Amino acid sequence: MHNFKSLVGGLKDSNTIALVKFYLFLEINQRCSWENVVRFVQTLPWHDFGCMSVNQVQLIWIRQVLEEWEKLEIVKFETGQLVMLKPVIWYENLEHKRRDWCDVSQRF
Repeated sequence: MHNFKSLVGGLKDSNTIALVKFYLFLEINQRCSWENVVRFVQTLPWHDFGCMSVNQVQLIWIRQVLEEWEKLEIVKFETGQLVMLKPVIWYENLEHKRRDWCDVSQRF
């Protein structure tokens, strides 16, 4: 999981780790309310800010991630619920990923 845009700072973990945790949360829940999304993101480790509350930073981060994931058609909001549209393919190792990508590219 890697967002192509840079995300707002504030996480104590890397954005990649946080994105994977967030994605796994969505993958397990499939459909969840905005409140549950916010609650989950609040469980991630965040730095304190002097000029902005941590909650404001978390909301900016969530909006940035979901905006990109909606453009990539990974998630969408439907009747007040965040819905997972397509699962990410998890690979055992790099060789497995290469084989899969080569198989796909040869089909075109």
